[in-house]
Amino acid sequence: MTDAYDTPQLKVWKSQFGRDWVDRNKSLNALARSVAFQRILDSLKEPARNILEVGCGPGANLMALRQVGYMPKELAGMDPMNFGTLEFADFKVGDCFNVPYPDASFDMVFTSGVLMHVEAKDLPRASLEFSRVARKYIMLIEYYCFEEEMISWRGHDNLLFKRNYRNFLPNLLQIGFLGKEDGWDDCNVWIFSK
Repeated sequence: MTDAYDTPQLKVWKSQFGRDWVDRNKSLNALARSVAFQRILDSLKEPARNILEVGCGPGANLMALRQVGYMPKELAGMDPMNFGTLEFADFKVGDCFNVPYPDASFDMVFTSGVLMHVEAKDLPRASLEFSRVARKYIMLIEYYCFEEEMISWRGHDNLLFKRNYRNFLPNLLQIGFLGKEDGWDDCNVWIFSK
């Protein structure tokens, strides 16, 4: 885990803004996401038996992962907001710059809609932290744009970015697309090997 690092974006997410987002996004299509996660996990050369979601919120993606065919052995989530405990996964408070787990703790570390809220200058710090904690894979599910584009969102600038994560880490394995039929709002998925 690295030293404490707080960004303007993290401050917004730790405020009432973040709690309001959670309230607005309680109903996602867990079944569709489970099918998409199964497809993704089946595409990997080696299984990911323990998985950490960085920025898990109250755990909707982790709940969807519980429903996949071979059920990961261990699920963990972390978020800058304290959601207390999750019945089905280990939960810790942390962020993409400070992952509160030891080196090489998880076969897969992933985000879903987290790095889109991180400024480009801070992405290398997140990349190092994900690489530190992952053993096999790092998966990013984020909005895509060929060239970075800042989107004004809910009264905030510099809080939502669309970009290409192809160079987030050196060993890109695959790129895919997840749409509404998969339970996401038209995102790309990038999978890197460690």
